Formats: sequence, C-alpha cells, structure tokens
Amino acid sequence: NEVRQYVNDLPQRLTFPLQNGVVRMRLGNPLPIPDVGYVRGGYRCDTCCISNIQVAYQAMLYDDMDKAGVRSAVHFRNLANRVGFDMCVACAVYFYRDAVLRLSQFLGDHSRTFRVCPDADVQLHSFSTEGNVVKFTVSILPWGARPIVWIADKEEYNPPAAWRSAVKIESCNQYDPSRRNGGSDDDQCAICLQLLANGTPVLETPCKHCFHVDCVQEMRSMMDDECPFCRRENVFTSCVNLTGQLNMYKVQVDLPNEAKEIVLAVGSLLTSDGEYNNPTNIAACRSILVRHSCIMDFEAEGERNSPVS
Repeated sequence: NEVRQYVNDLPQRLTFPLQNGVVRMRLGNPLPIPDVGYVRGGYRCDTCCISNIQVAYQAMLYDDMDKAGVRSAVHFRNLANRVGFDMCVACAVYFYRDAVLRLSQFLGDHSRTFRVCPDADVQLHSFSTEGNVVKFTVSILPWGARPIVWIADKEEYNPPAAWRSAVKIESCNQYDPSRRNGGSDDDQCAICLQLLANGTPVLETPCKHCFHVDCVQEMRSMMDDECPFCRRENVFTSCVNLTGQLNMYKVQVDLPNEAKEIVLAVGSLLTSDGEYNNPTNIAACRSILVRHSCIMDFEAEGERNSPVS
C-alpha cells in the first residue's frame, strides 16, 4: 500500500543536486528512442543499472513544461555510448520517498538540519529583526540553486503555494555596471543575449567576462570548461569552487503580526523557475526559531547550547 501510494503521487519532474550543478529530470512514458543501435531495445538505468527500460526519467537540458524539453547529453560517467542520464521508475519511487521522509522529519523536529549530499548546503551569514520583519543573508549550494523560505508547519511539510508573498529575495551578485570599466545598463550576457542587469545572479570569470549564473549552468552541460566569449579554458572550475560566495542572497521575511514565536525554514531550491513542486526540489534545509526579538539558530544551539541574541 505504501509503494502504491508513492507511485500514485510520483511527480513527472524530479531534481537532484550535483557538485557542479543540478540534474533536472522528466518522466518519459514511453521514452523517446533515437535511431541509434545501442538504445533501440531501451535505455539503461544509471542508478540500478537494469537494462531495456522503456518508461523512465531522463535528465533534461531545459524543460519548458511541454514536450519541447531537450534531453541532456551531459556525460555523468566516463562510459562509452553515453547519451544522457536515465532513472527507472523503481529508483525514482525510492528517491522520491526518501525526499518526502527527509523533509517531513526535518519539519517535525525543528532542531534538525538536513543536506541531501555534501554538495548541498544552506549557510547563514547574517540575521537581524526589525519589528515583524526578519532580514538575513544566506549562501546556497549547489551551483544553480536558489533560496526558498517559509514559516514551518508541523502539520504540512510542503511549503505553501504563496510562500513568495511574504518573502523578498535579492541576489548579492546582481550586475552593477558602475563597477566595471566602460560598463553600461545595456550590457548583455553573451550566452542568452539578454540584459545582464535583470536582477538575476551574475558571474564574472577570471577573464573579466560576465554571464548569468543560470546560463552558465546550462552551457556547462553542452560544452567544455571555456569562456563562451573569449574561449579561455578552465574558467568555470575555479568559479564553482566559490559557489557559496557567488550564490549569496539577501532575504527579507514579513512575519504575521500576531506571531509570538515562529520557525523559519530556509532551503536550497533546485528548480530552474524558482517554483516549488515536490520534496526533491529541496537539496538542503535549516530552521531558525524567531521568538519576539530573540533569534535562535537551532544548528548553533546544538553547538553552543544557548540562544543567539
């Protein structure tokens, strides 16, 4: 009965964190089989290694919620005849169930902090309150993730659909043309050809070229580690090592006026559109107790056994 429940609830899209980015997968039923000899009989699950699967999840380079999504050709393993990353339904059920239990147990015990893997994390750098407004700075891992913040509820582990209504999020790495010699508001990302100053995080390479962080993540799935503008090699590896600094945000949360004590959940959100769809979308999460003007970080409490004031 439990397996049947998770199969019935299984979403069409799943997300998983990696060191250098995010794997976003979509269910194919049936899978599109290309005219290639070694996959005509079906694909191979890259997690349990069973062969000839016809219904599975496939890693997508991008997915615009219709059938126009493009299958990712990224090589997750150094194997011959690799055309992407695939996961059978049985493995998807296992990982989806694991994500549901992890998030629900985390919110049931507010002293816990969880990370799906070492490549995912949520790090608090500053925290303050002004009346019913909470302000903090947070860095998010992995590369390409963004923050999600909501008031935790023990009765419901999913963030509310309207979580954004009380939250303002601003990237600390937006494009500022005044900081660049000859920069202007009309400067464009060389990957998407859209304005750099559009409010989204921007990365500056060692060769002094700027790109949207999301554009860099998609590009790295298609080409080698080189600057899209000048073709200098090995420019993004060093940037990924600084992900915590590059992926930093200022967050402001408006608390309910009647709240005397609330628990904020701060998570690492993996979806490309910044929307929450299911528990696999959250790669890491930590909780913060806000009591009047006193703030208690549960992780810090575990280390110091005293609240932060």
